[in-house]
Amino acid sequence: VLSAGTPVVSLARDGAREVRINVPEGLVSKFEPGRPALVRMWADRDDMIKAMVRERAPAADPTTRTYELKVSVIDAPEPLPLGATATVVFDAGEQAGVRLPLRAVGERDGKSVVWIFNAGSNTVDPVPVTVARYDEAGAVVTEGVTPGMEVVVAGIHLLRPGQAVRAVPVSAPVQLDAAR
Repeated sequence: VLSAGTPVVSLARDGAREVRINVPEGLVSKFEPGRPALVRMWADRDDMIKAMVRERAPAADPTTRTYELKVSVIDAPEPLPLGATATVVFDAGEQAGVRLPLRAVGERDGKSVVWIFNAGSNTVDPVPVTVARYDEAGAVVTEGVTPGMEVVVAGIHLLRPGQAVRAVPVSAPVQLDAAR
């Protein structure tokens, strides 16, 4: 016994493969059909496969409030497995910035901030920043910090402006790098 609308069978047509992703409302206008992309299968993290946006949903999903994109895979070396997991990468264009760990970026008075460590006085102060994007590798900050600055990456929610702190050496220092 099934209730109305319950899927019973899913059919998959063999042929060209596509990856379905969802994007938030604030970014959907950037993904016009025909926009180039790269697809990386989670099972094979080394190979990037050419792709392009084939279709953009005209309306948001009522549950997630995101828009579905269908990204067609072009020239895959072998047929991709149905139902496999993939990452889709889009070129962000020429966008300079500094990549920070996600935990280094906080919020203060409704604005994104990074806490800068002043080695001379051993104090910290919040600096407003402009975050260009967030991704699985961190946050790309385009204004407010520059490579070489020391930022706080732990406990930022406990800090006050001008608070005295003690820097803790880490075995692998976090280095501010220019974003790619």
